[in-house]
Amino acid sequence: MDLLKEKDATIFYMKFLKTILVTKDLKETLRMAQELGIDYTSVELLKMLRDLIKAYTQETSLPLEANNNIYEYLNLCRFSFDDTHSERVELCNEIIALLNVSKGKPPYPLYPSMINSYFENFMERIHHHVLYAVNPESEELLLSSVAELEYLILFLHSTLIDDEEFAFDISEDLVLSLEYLLATNHLLREDPTLLRDKLYLSRLRYILKNNDLLLQEYQGKPDDDCIFELDDEDEAIIKDKKFWKLHTKIKKKVEKNT
Repeated sequence: MDLLKEKDATIFYMKFLKTILVTKDLKETLRMAQELGIDYTSVELLKMLRDLIKAYTQETSLPLEANNNIYEYLNLCRFSFDDTHSERVELCNEIIALLNVSKGKPPYPLYPSMINSYFENFMERIHHHVLYAVNPESEELLLSSVAELEYLILFLHSTLIDDEEFAFDISEDLVLSLEYLLATNHLLREDPTLLRDKLYLSRLRYILKNNDLLLQEYQGKPDDDCIFELDDEDEAIIKDKKFWKLHTKIKKKVEKNT
C-alpha cells in the first residue's frame, strides 16, 4: 500500500477515523498518531469525518462513548490553533451540530455491526453477539483493539516503515496476536488487492512464519530462524484452536498469491 496515493490514503485515513469512534483511550490513540506523523487536525481529515458522521447520523445516533470521543477530538482540533474563524473551526462546528441534531434518533448498532463485519462464520457471529450481550465492555475492548490495528497495519506494512525497523522493533507486538489476525483477515476481505502488494505480503508472511516457529518452540522443536521467545503469557494463545484456524486461513490466502 502506497499511502502517498489518493486511493490508498483515503482507505487509511477512513480506518483512522473509525478508530477515533471506538477507541477506549483517545489521548493514547492521538499520541501514537502524532508519533507516526499523522496530522490528525488537518482540514482534509475533518472533511472526511464530516462525511462519515453525516452517514451515521442521517437516520440514527452514535453511541454515547463514540460521541464523547468525537467531541473531545474536535475540541483538540478547534483549540490547537489561534485562528478561531478558520475553515477547520467551521468544520468542527458543523460536525458538532450533526451530532447534536442526531440526539433522540434510533441508536446505530455500532458494535453489533462490527461483530458482523469481523466474524465471517455464522456460529462465531452468534457467539460474539452473546458475549456482547453478557459482557459488553470486554467485547467492545476486543473490537476497538482490532479496529485500531487495521489502520496501524496499513501504516506498518507500508513503505513508511523500513524492513529492519519492522522486523526488530515492531513485529514482536504482532506475533501471536489474535487481534492482528482478525484485523488482517478483515482488511484482506475488504481489499483483496493487498494480496498483490509485495511489501504488504512480505510483512504478513513474516508474522505468520514466526507464529509457526513459536508453535514449534512450544512443541519442543525450536528453530534458530525465530528471533522471538515464548513467555508464560503466550501459552493461552498457543493453545487457542480458533487462533490457529484463522492463522491457517490467512496463510492459505497468502500462499495462493505467492
